Amino acid sequence: MKKILKIKKNLFIIFVLILFLGTAVTLAQDAVKAEDVDYNNTLSKLSSTTVQDAIDELSKRVVTCPKGYKCTKKQISNQITEISYNNKNLIVDETSDKNIRYIGNNPDNYVSFNNELWRIVGLFNNVNISSNEVENLVKIVKDDSNETKLIWDNNLNDWLNSNIENELNTTYLNTLDEQSQNMIKQVSNKVSSYTSQSYSASEIYVSERINKTKDEKVSILYPSDYVYAASDGQTNTRDDCLNISVNKLSEKSECKANNWLYNSNENTWLNLYDSQSKDKAYYLSSEGNIELGIITELKSVKPVVYLTTDVYIKSGTGTKTNPYILSL
Repeated sequence: MKKILKIKKNLFIIFVLILFLGTAVTLAQDAVKAEDVDYNNTLSKLSSTTVQDAIDELSKRVVTCPKGYKCTKKQISNQITEISYNNKNLIVDETSDKNIRYIGNNPDNYVSFNNELWRIVGLFNNVNISSNEVENLVKIVKDDSNETKLIWDNNLNDWLNSNIENELNTTYLNTLDEQSQNMIKQVSNKVSSYTSQSYSASEIYVSERINKTKDEKVSILYPSDYVYAASDGQTNTRDDCLNISVNKLSEKSECKANNWLYNSNENTWLNLYDSQSKDKAYYLSSEGNIELGIITELKSVKPVVYLTTDVYIKSGTGTKTNPYILSL
């Protein structure tokens, strides 16, 4: 008789737990669109035993918190990692740092920053925030660079003392609203020079980070940021884009067609300068190649910032019409 009562008691407990978890899952599913989370995959990993615990566990995999429940705030770096589990346009790159990058023609990586459209480049590991300290940080880039055009400098191409670096970290930085400025992480930005345009993505990723550093809040894209944003096409693979010389990328048409950082209407300065001459720096051409340009030429600039680790995605789906909304 006691065994029967014990079995009935255990069955009742299991029934209650199933009922509670079912309620939690229903609330979470009602609050989140299908494209934000793979429910079958999420439910299979649930280990919670109460409604609130289930909500907290689910909230690690979704952006919007179910109404009426308190969800734990998640660092944006953790959110990007979670999103990457079920997103073909968000992958771990081939570098030694294993960064997570958005790739492809038009991924859902839009974010509202300074009341403007910016886009998430990715989650970058081992970013120097001082000479002996690193963090994993999310990097974003302003979507429209046509409104910002600058010369590199009047005299020398050294980034550390250039007109473009000073303009971005004084005049431009001061135009951002207070909340946006508080979201920016100052980093010890690595800058370098290079001698040749005949290099591949893996070669330039290492070379653009070896010479000097400068503490700053605003920078511009590296050449490798552009190349690593390419995805597979019908005739050209991602590997084709990573292995060809960057000044010949346009020969592989899908390297630019399947790259969200490409813009046929822009020539955009990149964070790398020529080591053989003092009057040239690298830029992304409207043809889709990385080339050398004269530093006194006026070119588009895409401001880039790293976000502090306490920034999180409050809402949104990452589309252009419903960008991620950030909060502290």
